[in-house]
Amino acid sequence: MEKYITKDRIREALVVIKYLFSVYVTLMAFQTRHSRLYLICSLLELAGIIGISNLILMKNRWIGHGVHFLLLLIYNVQTLIVYFSGSFLSLIMLGNVVFIKDLQGKFLYYLKMILPMLAVTCIPAVRLKRSRLRAVMLSALVLMGGVGILASKAVHSPMGQLVFLYKDSRSYRDMIKKAGSVDSDGTEFFKPEIAGYISKPDALPENPNVILIFAEGLSKNIIHDSRDIMPSLRQFEESSLSFENYYNHTFATLRGLIGQLYSGYQLENFDSNSLVSIQSVLKDREYQTAFINTEPENKEFTGYLENLGFDEVLTDENRVNERGAYIHDIDAFELLYDTCITRHEAGNPFFTAVYTFGTHMSLDTADVDFDNGNDALLNRFYDLDRCFGAFLEKFLSGPLAEDTILVFTSDHATYADDDFLSAFPNYERLNPCLDQIPLCIFYDGIEPECVDAAGRNSLDLAPTLLDYMDVSAPNYFLGQSLFASWEEQDPWETVFHESASVLSTYDSQISQLAEAVYAEFRNMLIRYSCAKGVADIIPISEDQILIELSEDGAYMDVVLKTEHDYQNVWFPVWSDVDWQDDLVWHQAERSEDGSFTCRVYFSEHKGKGIYYVHAYQGPESPDELAAVAWIYRS
Repeated sequence: MEKYITKDRIREALVVIKYLFSVYVTLMAFQTRHSRLYLICSLLELAGIIGISNLILMKNRWIGHGVHFLLLLIYNVQTLIVYFSGSFLSLIMLGNVVFIKDLQGKFLYYLKMILPMLAVTCIPAVRLKRSRLRAVMLSALVLMGGVGILASKAVHSPMGQLVFLYKDSRSYRDMIKKAGSVDSDGTEFFKPEIAGYISKPDALPENPNVILIFAEGLSKNIIHDSRDIMPSLRQFEESSLSFENYYNHTFATLRGLIGQLYSGYQLENFDSNSLVSIQSVLKDREYQTAFINTEPENKEFTGYLENLGFDEVLTDENRVNERGAYIHDIDAFELLYDTCITRHEAGNPFFTAVYTFGTHMSLDTADVDFDNGNDALLNRFYDLDRCFGAFLEKFLSGPLAEDTILVFTSDHATYADDDFLSAFPNYERLNPCLDQIPLCIFYDGIEPECVDAAGRNSLDLAPTLLDYMDVSAPNYFLGQSLFASWEEQDPWETVFHESASVLSTYDSQISQLAEAVYAEFRNMLIRYSCAKGVADIIPISEDQILIELSEDGAYMDVVLKTEHDYQNVWFPVWSDVDWQDDLVWHQAERSEDGSFTCRVYFSEHKGKGIYYVHAYQGPESPDELAAVAWIYRS
């Protein structure tokens, strides 16, 4: 018996287990991805890894083991990511790694797969005999020929996808670099008003209160599923002004919230936006604005919310769940109701928004089960529906119903991970981050109606809501009101963008953008990202800036003609010689006619020539640039 159980046979048995694990995970991932090309490419690639490793092992044992470990680790990690999420490693995953703790609900589940994967990947490779190696090398040749062609157009290859990830990362970083150097003052995005396509209902007061609910990751199909997962929301939608064929314009939460409030896109997750938003427009109409933070322990998210320009970011740390992660949806809705009642009693119109966290991927709920309770995803959406139903009942029976618009939507679509695909096996998703989402506008006594958005997206939330309220203001919205006719749509209303992924939802069909349209979108995004970093751009015409040169050419008087009661107007001035090394901030003085004037002596600069003049208003010192508003650029 002992002569059959040798060290070589044990090593060979371990290696067989090692490769069988990779095959097993590949088959499991196939159940998530449902792509035969993925299965074929992956198995051929695994054979190629074995073959290439053996060729190196013949030359150098240690290098061969190192290459084998590295290639197989990459393969197994990519395959597990497909198994867990339905897609390979992507920029959006890397960009949200700071919120990895939000996946706490499945940490143990992930570890049960990750730890065995690491263990078997560490098993040393065994050099195959030449007779066996021929079959492996034949597979490797097929891999290099066939899979190489496939991977150049479609991402079915675990290893090949890393090449695409690298290219996407380079392209993405190039966009960010260009956004930092492009000179854009935002005037190309400026709109003097919010076009009106619908009249505010007579039943609403002049300045109705607004409650805006962003549910975490909710695709519309969940509401309409035949199993009646969300009956309260379904009934609410049927009683509201709702929209069908309406898509999320970005992913994930950080991009989704700010993107809808400002009707814009993000280059990076934590980019700020200093242009016009729903909250800034309503603040100008003396609304009290607030956002309810359901993740008070999350410092990054709290700082993000504080940057959105609301009067207050409210929370209640006593309501945080026992894990210290977030405020449960039932408590979030109670906090929302209590906040709105307090605002209502104060008598001023208010705009209060909330983001509910309970339906975040990987979470389950201990409070209520859907059906037999075996599906965590269905449990959490069923629980959200229960919590919203309780809030709606109090809303309708209390004073808020008299003069308040209630808006329900989502920050983005439900991510199509293994839980989603398992819960909805017959629901086709062409992209894991993009799908139809709900948008409902409700007030007590509304006439229910369903509007076909025809593929338009959440870029339109801000102009749609303000249009419905008959509120108009100068803005930089990239979207427009969903009440506009289909023929009047703006070009970006059907473009989905997250990190490196750009898709079209035109006519409710998900597809790749034409190359020329993609190039145009990319250039627009770079210019917009530069412009939105400017604080409160106030467009004025060039004839409001006067430059008067003295007769002796020693100085020039810079005059800003305006009716605005600006505070502390500054004129930064510099010559085109050695670009801004002679920049001087000149403080203007207010004249009797209301204009602002300063005198600029050329002796303070580089003499005569071409000069650049900007105008800002803001703090007492120009060093406080964050508070400066950009009035004019020459």
